[in-house]
Amino acid sequence: MRNIAKSLVIILAAVSVSGGATYSFFSATDSIEGNTISTATVEIDAKGEARQGVMAKPIATSNLVPGQYTDWARGAIWNKSTVPVRLYMYADNLQGAACDLTNLVVTTGHAGGNERERTVYEGKLTDVAGSAERVELTGNPPFATVPANWTQVVQQRAQLDESADNGAQNQECTWDEIFVAESVAPEDN
Repeated sequence: MRNIAKSLVIILAAVSVSGGATYSFFSATDSIEGNTISTATVEIDAKGEARQGVMAKPIATSNLVPGQYTDWARGAIWNKSTVPVRLYMYADNLQGAACDLTNLVVTTGHAGGNERERTVYEGKLTDVAGSAERVELTGNPPFATVPANWTQVVQQRAQLDESADNGAQNQECTWDEIFVAESVAPEDN
C-alpha cells in the first residue's frame, strides 16, 4: 500500500511539472535606472534698507500726536529661493497700550522706481496681528509673484489714530513684522 501511495505522489508531481511547462510564455525585462528628483528651496531675507529720503525699517518714532504719521520706512525682501514665491506680511508680538490706536499703511513697488506704486494695506495694526490676518504683498502688479533671486520693496508708515485722547499720552506700541514666502505652482506663475 505504501508503494502505491508513493507511486501516486510521484505521478501527480510529474503531471504538475509537465502541465506547468505547457503554460509557459516568453518575457523580457529591462530598466531605466537613476531616476532622481530634487525639491525647491524657499528662503527669504527681510531687512531694512534706507534710500535717499526714506529711512530703513524698523519704524522708530516718538512724540506722535493724534492723526500724525511717522516718516516712511523702507524694507527689502529678497527671494533667495530657487523658485518664484508669493509674499505675505503680518504683525506679531504687539505690546503696549497704544497698539489699539496705531494704524499702518503698507505699500510696494519697484526698487529704484515707484516704490509706493500699490497700497497693499491701510488700516488698524491690530487687524493684521497674527498669521491668520496676514496681508499678501504679491498677487497684483507690480508683483504677481516674486521671481527667484529678486527683491521686492515694501514701504510703510504708522499713524497714531485721530481718535486718541488724553489717555493715550506717554504710551507706546512695539511689534514685529513677519514676512512669509510660499512657493508658487508652475501654472500660477
